[in-house]
Amino acid sequence: MATLGGVVRLKLRIVFILLWYSSILLSWVPAEPAANVTLQSIEIFQTHEPDNPVVTDDPEVYFKCEGDQSPTSLSSVVKINVTYNNFTQLTVTQLSNSSDCKTCKVYDKDTFGDDNFGSPFQLCASNFASNAGVWPFENTTEFSAVFSCPTCASFPPTSGVKNARNWTGELLITILAAAFFMFGGA
Repeated sequence: MATLGGVVRLKLRIVFILLWYSSILLSWVPAEPAANVTLQSIEIFQTHEPDNPVVTDDPEVYFKCEGDQSPTSLSSVVKINVTYNNFTQLTVTQLSNSSDCKTCKVYDKDTFGDDNFGSPFQLCASNFASNAGVWPFENTTEFSAVFSCPTCASFPPTSGVKNARNWTGELLITILAAAFFMFGGA
């Protein structure tokens, strides 16, 4: 007959084997792909620089979404009421199928004060579902822009669909709970 210490060691060995298999399973699940959102065109309707003869009215525009590491400079945008279309491969952010929408803004670098300029807007993969991956956005008083994300247009709808990461996370929790009850039962 097995001793109590032998049973505990056997259960511990089973727990470690289950954890090891779970880690291998999680490493095989590919990360969810990210899709690049590019800027096709932008037009600034006004600048927020104060009326000052020393300060030029030319905007210094940049784009930033919450959660992104650094802003994207739009250095070629130097005049208001001019449409700029020369952003061939300028990625402004990345989106994934299951990620929440990102809150983004266009900023005008101010000489004095905050760089606030555009009102925040939601950039979501679902924005690109129609129009072949192109999404026009306009804030009638500040700016208009056209964003492109062809990969976003091919994402399946997210409502009611579980991705592989969620499934493997649930499996890992189930395995850990089973191991806990096995070990706790001794």
